[in-house]
Amino acid sequence: FFFVPNLTDQQQCFVHLLDYQNKGSLFTLFLTTPAFAFCFVCHLNELTSEQWNLCQENVNKIIFEIIKIFLKSKLVDASVYHFIGDDFLRLFLARFVFCYAALRLHRAFKGSGFYPSSQPQLSNDLLENVQVHKMILELSASLSVRQLFLEGPLSAAE
Repeated sequence: FFFVPNLTDQQQCFVHLLDYQNKGSLFTLFLTTPAFAFCFVCHLNELTSEQWNLCQENVNKIIFEIIKIFLKSKLVDASVYHFIGDDFLRLFLARFVFCYAALRLHRAFKGSGFYPSSQPQLSNDLLENVQVHKMILELSASLSVRQLFLEGPLSAAE
């Protein structure tokens, strides 16, 4: 998905995010490479290697926070708990929530038709978590794309 040229220490290294067309849906991109998906919806085509590493690190922190929220939540449907026990499926569930939250906060994605859904539905304490929203907004600010996102963390009623 990206190319990092081999440069000397004196040259600034850039990560070039290649064009992503006809390779699957945006949802698939969030499930497989959430940092790339976030950059894609923000129209970030070129990042320094430092920016890219920071982006990946922050996305991983957000995913970890989502997993912690899953494990603490008493409102998760009993059938979903079977998925939380498996590392791979737990990661996919967390990436699902990251996708939902990132699209929910992004100004270009207005209306529930743009957000992923699940059966059984996940509770709002997972999907609309204020801490996760804050972390996504901090990520957007660190990449200088904060203007693409709504103001403040959203509440479930917004």
